[in-house]
Order: sequence, then C-alpha cells, then structure tokens
Amino acid sequence: MEVQRFTKAFIELQKARQKADYAFAGTYSQREVLLVIDTVEDAIDRFEQANVRHRRSFAVHVLFKRYQP
Repeated sequence: MEVQRFTKAFIELQKARQKADYAFAGTYSQREVLLVIDTVEDAIDRFEQANVRHRRSFAVHVLFKRYQP
C-alpha cells in the first residue's frame, strides 16, 4: 500500500518537476513550494515504511521500464 501511494506521488511530482523545468509559465508561491516539499517528505516516509520486497520491485520497475509522462 505504501509503495502504491509513493508511486502516485512519484508520478505527480515528476510531472510537476518537468513543468517547472521545461514549461515554466510563471512563479510559484512559497505556499505552493512548501506543499510540494511536504508531499515529497511524506512520499519518502511512506516508501521507507514499505516492505523491502515492494521497494525493490518498485526500483526494478523504474529502472527497466520506459517512463512515459
């Protein structure tokens, strides 16, 4: 369950990073940035709490499956 939540956050945060890096259309408020930081910290905490087999499975999937945003 934790890895599934992490995966969803990972995808959304990856999209946000790409938008910020490549489709920059303005500025981000401090509140928006702090919300993203909280999301990242929560996602990492959930990932670290997950079963080691699930974490490894996720890592293999990310490494060997082509990511398409």
